[in-house]
Amino acid sequence: MNDDRIAELDFNWKSFPEEEQAAFQFTRKLTLEPHLLDRQDIENLQQHFTDPQIVEMVQTVAGYNSTTRWTDALGLPQDQSFHGETARLNSETSPQFENSVSTVAVTAEPVRQGLEAASFVEEQLTRCRTRAATVSLGDPAWLDETTTEIAKQLGVANYARALAYLPTTAKNQFQLLQGIVNDGQLPNQLKAKIMWAVARENRGWYVAGFAQRWLRQLGLTDDVIFRIDNDESLANPDEQLAIAFARKLTSRPRHITDFDIQKLREHFSNHQVAEIVYMTGFSNMFSHFAESLQLPLEN
Repeated sequence: MNDDRIAELDFNWKSFPEEEQAAFQFTRKLTLEPHLLDRQDIENLQQHFTDPQIVEMVQTVAGYNSTTRWTDALGLPQDQSFHGETARLNSETSPQFENSVSTVAVTAEPVRQGLEAASFVEEQLTRCRTRAATVSLGDPAWLDETTTEIAKQLGVANYARALAYLPTTAKNQFQLLQGIVNDGQLPNQLKAKIMWAVARENRGWYVAGFAQRWLRQLGLTDDVIFRIDNDESLANPDEQLAIAFARKLTSRPRHITDFDIQKLREHFSNHQVAEIVYMTGFSNMFSHFAESLQLPLEN
């Protein structure tokens, strides 16, 4: 694609085929308003794409939602090469776009309502256990033994079946999830609380159920788990800071500044700060993927 064609992604979606326009619309909603996604959004895609294509699309969008949170929050500089070729980042804009304002770039954050009461969340988790996925899930036989074993250990068989269309991606994702649960310098309770907080912000019930199960295994009661929804009810000020940051990076990622990272560095090591950012990004990807596809929560 030349620069003018790329620019049209910001200004003129109608110049692209109908199926691509549908994909762009879905991408924008999943990125900005994941808490408003419903079955109709996937049904709109099914008019143009197969279920395996939709799974790949959702994973791609969810993955980049994670990556942008990681790279922008930590202020990582742009790489100067791409796939072995020098990246030209300062090409001139055509006159037709010179003074145009993007119709895609975000200028105001979508409003997210306050978090619901525990009774509402429990009702949604109950529904999540019996709902039907929006796509046909893949065959577990397409996955390698290691991925299947990790999925069994972590109790996320439906997540594995959804990713079975992308076996190499599945292997990587499950190794990452296993690493999050087993490795790192952050306390497991804090990691699980971050995942819960992200899932609650996104209304990602599958991941909220996974985080709840993880927190219960770590010894927390449901009363304590639901108090995570109110940062100020946490006794540990370090946890308050980390979870408030995770909420902001989830719902208002464009408002993260160096000041937010500096505040974390006053309470955590550099390794731990990077882990908080990564944990938040991964949880967003996990939540976006699972909730888009309406994955049923395992009992």
